[in-house]
Amino acid sequence: MSNEFHLSEMRKSYPNAITASVAPVRRCFCISFYEGSLDLLKYVDDDFFIYFKGEMNRTAHDDFADERKAWIPNTGYNLHAYLDFIVRNYEDLPDIVVFCKNSTYPRHVSEAIFARLSQRNVYTPIVDPESWEGMRFPVAVRSSAGDYLEINDSWYARDRRGRYFDDFTSFFNFIFAEAAYPTYVRFGPGGNVVVPRNNILLRSRAFYQNLLSFIDYEPLALESFFVERSLDAIFCAPFEESAEMRQVLDNEALAQLAARPRRPLPGHKPWRRALTKLHYTAARLSNAAFGMPRG
Repeated sequence: MSNEFHLSEMRKSYPNAITASVAPVRRCFCISFYEGSLDLLKYVDDDFFIYFKGEMNRTAHDDFADERKAWIPNTGYNLHAYLDFIVRNYEDLPDIVVFCKNSTYPRHVSEAIFARLSQRNVYTPIVDPESWEGMRFPVAVRSSAGDYLEINDSWYARDRRGRYFDDFTSFFNFIFAEAAYPTYVRFGPGGNVVVPRNNILLRSRAFYQNLLSFIDYEPLALESFFVERSLDAIFCAPFEESAEMRQVLDNEALAQLAARPRRPLPGHKPWRRALTKLHYTAARLSNAAFGMPRG
């Protein structure tokens, strides 16, 4: 079969990409489908679940000749599909879940990179650092591990409002208990990620259900940008989830959260970003001239 051919060829090409394991690993692809093809199914062993999003994909859903599918409204970007999958399967999660868009390649990475990274057995954002154009310190930087680090100023949230949260920090501080203010946010742009079961189980089912409630109101809900930028912390960070997130928020609780007083972010002004760059550039030049303090 074509699937077997592609997987065998891939394993020959990338022998070090797949972590050795005594027992067979159950790897499931959770695919968010909006438009395009399902070419990436050739890299699936036969364990997948596809979410067809929006009215435009009702026919595609009905015509897809496999029961491992669901139709969902076009809300919450690709995160809606991922969170629904976790909530549905929380008690019986596969060993590894590859959360991805059907358009992961070529939109975010090359096919070769997808083929290699999607077969890893450890937490792995499916990204290609070489494709990150326009990275400029201090707004965005690349770490020694190839991570994307974005300054935490919620630039994408200016001049708009979310239903429940208006900036990343207020969202982050709500979902986690005693999380420090993050100067930079580490995440994989695009929201395509390989996640082992134990990483998912760091958080309760109620936690994921609440995240789904936060984003399930429009296609590009502002809170979905916050969830995308929180995936590394959700699946890896030592923070405990907040008391509020340990129980499912009912409609009354969600209404109260939406109605609470909030201070909107100031509108985007070019001088704000220029001032930030000036501040960090001065610090960088100072360190170069006088050296970093030693502990």
